[in-house]
Amino acid sequence: MLKKINKSMLAASAAFVAGLSAQDAHAGGGGGNTFDNVWQNLSTSIAGIPSLITIVAYIAGVVFAVLGVLKVKEHVENPQQTPLKSGAAYLAVGGALFALPFMIEIMTNAVNGGDTSTATAQATVSALSYGGAAAG
Repeated sequence: MLKKINKSMLAASAAFVAGLSAQDAHAGGGGGNTFDNVWQNLSTSIAGIPSLITIVAYIAGVVFAVLGVLKVKEHVENPQQTPLKSGAAYLAVGGALFALPFMIEIMTNAVNGGDTSTATAQATVSALSYGGAAAG
């Protein structure tokens, strides 16, 4: 019975996704997907990922730092029951998560040559691809 329900739910969700895909394809005026459209949609979609990683890293860093302080406090209260290494490990992970957004920024600047705007890089790539002048 459970397998039958699971199978029907999978079929319904597949039909829903197929319907949304068909609606999306016809909403664009029937022009179809060109490489430029796909690339632009992909660039737009992934533009918010670094800020999402930053938010998650800061929240997880705070959680691990608080857990580390609590483990160190438990060690101070009862050293035989709670080893100090667990508190130190939590604090180290929290510190690494706090440093992650800075490391991402450093790596991004290394790849982009210090220019964090993607519009300039995209205009340059477009100019090289089409042989036109770079805009903006």
